[in-house]
Amino acid sequence: MSGLSLKFKQVVNNPVLQRTQCIVNVYHTGKHYGKLEDVRAVVCQKFKVADPKCVTLYGFETRFGGDVSTGFCCIYKNIEALKNCEPAYRQIRSGIKDKKKPLARKSIKTGKNKALKRFGTHVKKEVTKKR
Repeated sequence: MSGLSLKFKQVVNNPVLQRTQCIVNVYHTGKHYGKLEDVRAVVCQKFKVADPKCVTLYGFETRFGGDVSTGFCCIYKNIEALKNCEPAYRQIRSGIKDKKKPLARKSIKTGKNKALKRFGTHVKKEVTKKR
């Protein structure tokens, strides 16, 4: 992690969403900025966050020239606030939420066909009762 330095811009405290949000500039001279876990550790030290899962980093892009990367950071007060505000795909990326296992193609098709056979059956029964 040597050679990394961070600068925080537009630090805003958002009490409604129970988070602090900011723009992070990562200065990395002559190399890639590394893993987001390294950046997350520095953010935790700077803002005195106990649980690193409460910090979400996203949207990092490297400027032309390659020495500066810019991204967004949200620091939540607790995990419950993070679960309420963050989208599901970011929760899956950070390991808070488990990814759903997709259904098999065959089971989707059989379920669809069973539903098609059931469609409108209650209407047919009522019509026959009236006659």
